[in-house]
Amino acid sequence: EVLSFNTSNVVAYKDRVLVNEEDFLRVYDLSGNLVGEKEGYTFSLTTLLRWTLLPTERYIFRYEPLEDTHVITWDIKQVETLPGFPQFANDHFVVTSKNGVLHCYSLKDFHEVFSVEMPEDDGLIKLSDDGRVMLVSGENGGYWLYVSSENNF
Repeated sequence: EVLSFNTSNVVAYKDRVLVNEEDFLRVYDLSGNLVGEKEGYTFSLTTLLRWTLLPTERYIFRYEPLEDTHVITWDIKQVETLPGFPQFANDHFVVTSKNGVLHCYSLKDFHEVFSVEMPEDDGLIKLSDDGRVMLVSGENGGYWLYVSSENNF
């Protein structure tokens, strides 16, 4: 089965498809059935070709330009707002950046687990499933490895 949409803003995640149509964020299943929609929740690519929308198993992290990251469920209900741009997320943690600082939040209760200053303009960020190890690549080829010694998880 083939799905087609009248937009280039489409993000696939497992068995769901997120689509920015007109002024709506729409979530479809793989059969093309509309699962949820919300007016005004648009998304796009940034100038650095990063989506302003980051899906995970439980949540969708949607960046509102010049504002913060909205944590929403797959049926498009907002549960939290976190500062900054969503850089990385897995099923347990999300990493956002704001004002030169990377912030890692637990998805259990949205408390901040740690924060570190970005060494330079960040490129790619990866975080271990347990949130204790983070790899940050710089836009100019450098890499930084952070290992947490805290028990704040």
